[in-house]
Amino acid sequence: MAALGREPPPDADLLSVIGPPIRVSFRRLMGPDADVEEGVRLYRAYAAERGLKDAAVYPGILEALGELREAYAGRVFICTAKSQPFAQITADHFGFSPIWPVSMAPIPMASSRTRPTSSPT
Repeated sequence: MAALGREPPPDADLLSVIGPPIRVSFRRLMGPDADVEEGVRLYRAYAAERGLKDAAVYPGILEALGELREAYAGRVFICTAKSQPFAQITADHFGFSPIWPVSMAPIPMASSRTRPTSSPT
């Protein structure tokens, strides 16, 4: 937010953006008139450079994932809203790739929609 000349939101507001697509989250935090695409670009540049270094896997997760894979005969996959390339980089970095393949992630696009803009007729 600082890179966009904006005051960072309170930590409590950040909890609401865990999960939804990045453009939805940025619009919610920055308002409808914000340069969401510039925010996404800056966020992804930061995430590519520092995100993996600053993140950690919770203790016991890799073991739990291995147990799930065995229990479901390997029919367990990673599904994420992260872009396919970054999801793969993340899975490789944290050692998930041998346990769970990244099989459901969006292919990068210029923009995305999470729901129709009008009701079906």
